[in-house]
Amino acid sequence: MSYSDYEISPTGALSCDFTLSSPTKEPSRKSVSLFPNPGSGELRMNGLPPGNNKVQVRDPLGRTVLLGTRIANDAPIETTGWAKGTYFIEVTGADGTRQVLRWVKE
Repeated sequence: MSYSDYEISPTGALSCDFTLSSPTKEPSRKSVSLFPNPGSGELRMNGLPPGNNKVQVRDPLGRTVLLGTRIANDAPIETTGWAKGTYFIEVTGADGTRQVLRWVKE
């Protein structure tokens, strides 16, 4: 849909043209969830897309503490050796979609 509006000014007519459009709908994606969050001894993920997902866990300083692929939904990830604090989990799906999540170890 196009819309034009004209404003009369002392120097003549000025036009303002713009086009209204709605964004294209993206397919709905299931979000990955982490539990328990906060947690202590283990971390589990649910909602991983099918295929080989790359999972990278970083500590607050950006150091990688885990890098893996083929992590299954609801499979436990051992975290007993990790320090307490906030971790950032980046999940990259086989289709290239990327999601970054925050997990807290108590």
